[in-house]
Amino acid sequence: TPNLFELGWLNGLADAADMGEAAQQARQLGAPIVLATSVPGMMGGNIANMLVCGAQTFAAEHRFVASAPNGTGDLMAALFLAQTLRGARPDQALGTASACVFALVNRAARHGDPDFQLARDQELVRQQAGMPVRTIVTTKPG
Repeated sequence: TPNLFELGWLNGLADAADMGEAAQQARQLGAPIVLATSVPGMMGGNIANMLVCGAQTFAAEHRFVASAPNGTGDLMAALFLAQTLRGARPDQALGTASACVFALVNRAARHGDPDFQLARDQELVRQQAGMPVRTIVTTKPG
C-alpha cells in the first residue's frame, strides 16, 4: 500500500501529477492489485485512495485533512484486507476502508491527536457503511 511518494519511488519516478498518472505507475509495479494512498483527487482540495485491479482503477475521494495522524496508510491496508477477507469485492472494500480511515482521521484531527486512538474510536469503524467509489480507468493490463 504505497502512498503517492512511495509509488513514484518504487518506479524511479517523481510523484504522479494526477490519478491517471498514478494508475500508470501502479500498473508498472506488476502486482495484480495495488492500493495507493494520498493520490491527488479529481476535485480540488481532495485526496483519494486508489485501487488498481488488473484493467480497472477505482478511487474513493474525500477532502484533504491537513493534520492527519501518523499511520494512515497502514490503517488503510489493514482495513482493506479485513474487508476483503470478509468477502467484499475490491471496490466495496476500498469504499468501506476509506470511509473508516477518513472518519478516524477527522476524529484525531479534531482532538489534536498525532496518532490514531483506535480503542477510543473503534465504534467509528463499526458505523461506516462506505464511501462512494468511482471507476476511473478501464484499460487492458500490460
